[in-house]
Amino acid sequence: MRNIQSACLILAFLFGPAPLFAQPVTLDLAPGQAVRVTCAGDWANLITSPDLTADCVEPEPPEPGTGFVIDHTSVALFDQIPPAYLAAARDLRVLFRTASVGQNISGGLNCLVNNSPNFCRAGYTVPAPQIPIVSRPQYDRTRWLLEARGNPGWYGKVTDFITQVETRSASFDAMMWKQSYVDDPSIINFWTRAGTGPDIGDVEQALATHPSTRAVFWTAAIAKTPVNMQHIATFNGTMRLYATENNAVLFDVADIESHRPDGSLCSTGGLPTICAEYSVETSGGHLTNGMAQQRLAQAFWVLVARLAGWQP
Repeated sequence: MRNIQSACLILAFLFGPAPLFAQPVTLDLAPGQAVRVTCAGDWANLITSPDLTADCVEPEPPEPGTGFVIDHTSVALFDQIPPAYLAAARDLRVLFRTASVGQNISGGLNCLVNNSPNFCRAGYTVPAPQIPIVSRPQYDRTRWLLEARGNPGWYGKVTDFITQVETRSASFDAMMWKQSYVDDPSIINFWTRAGTGPDIGDVEQALATHPSTRAVFWTAAIAKTPVNMQHIATFNGTMRLYATENNAVLFDVADIESHRPDGSLCSTGGLPTICAEYSVETSGGHLTNGMAQQRLAQAFWVLVARLAGWQP
């Protein structure tokens, strides 16, 4: 209210007595938040209690930004997404080619809309039956396609993504794929640009040919496993560096899965690994409860809102 009163005083100072400027004016209060204000009244009342009306309006989203990173610190932004950008995110056409963990995230997105399945409320610090059932239609994601692709090895996943870009980019505003903890050590060849197989150079060429679709790069989560996963950690480190140097959009799923809700790090053998709070598996990386799936789903919403232009 003080912001609106200040605006009325400024208008009065610039344009004279109230009757001369009693026209609706749109004020941007914050990114994604605005009001349409009509001021009226004499000078004294403008200082103390202006006669005004304020109607919420949705501003035009700003032009989409360039690169950014979604990591474990981004989850807290979920509740801050303005309604205008929730609407803009709902309208984006998104394709995510993935396997089982992606389907876990898809389940979490469904739980954000309606948590009535008991599974959606599992994994929290209170028993699921004590968590109220809520319906949140604002988190409808009908236009987002999280498509099961299978697990054909890292090279098969890269080849599949390139094929999707070349054949379906006109149908989507954003496209993405994810590598996995099951991928073998040869995954580091993705960064070689050797020209002998699918690599980052091939991905860049496909995206350059179809510039209307934004690409989202992902890290690969590391499972709690006794097997050496250093090659996945190396892949992730290179991916983060690539995103920074090329101003790319990165969804750092490995960072999100390896941090508890309180922000503390989970690790196994010196490597950041999926937290025990998110998975009961000892040699896998599936999100095995509703809390884990919804945390990733919340980060996914932040991702798409930012693709739609939100700059928190």
